[in-house]
Amino acid sequence: MGSHQFGVQFTWDGYGIATITEVKGKLRIAEGQYSNNKEEYLSIIGTLTVTDARKFTFDGHLYFY
Repeated sequence: MGSHQFGVQFTWDGYGIATITEVKGKLRIAEGQYSNNKEEYLSIIGTLTVTDARKFTFDGHLYFY
């Protein structure tokens, strides 16, 4: 939990910060990553279920502009 670097290869200008919190026993993730000129954007909002030390499943929405 906490804040973690977040990004995708399509936005090369740097990383955003994903915030992971626990709400009513569920892990929630929310964040956005912007390009420097604000023309590209990625947003992730949803819940995470940890399956092992290196994997999780995601249920939510990804938006890329």
